[in-house]
Amino acid sequence: MSDQDISAATVQDGPERTWHINGTMKRERWFRDGLLHGPDCEYDEQGRSISEEYHEYGILVFALHFAEDGSIRKRWELEPGDPEHARLDELRLTRDHVN
Repeated sequence: MSDQDISAATVQDGPERTWHINGTMKRERWFRDGLLHGPDCEYDEQGRSISEEYHEYGILVFALHFAEDGSIRKRWELEPGDPEHARLDELRLTRDHVN
């Protein structure tokens, strides 16, 4: 097997889940072609949401961070004027047509 074959075989696609010692989910995030793509959610040991983020092609598009009482502590969204937004538009055009 060549080095290229090995790296191609290790590209992550789909969900990745980690767990707290007590068995509750700690984090669930999704990958596409090795890049964060889709929801990325973190939870505390009681199963309450700590953060919810959404990525496309490795670019953070939207994020919510929660306080202990469940209220939104911080909200963030990728703005149209941000250089990453232009990069995301290009990726959407090229990658969505390939896959």
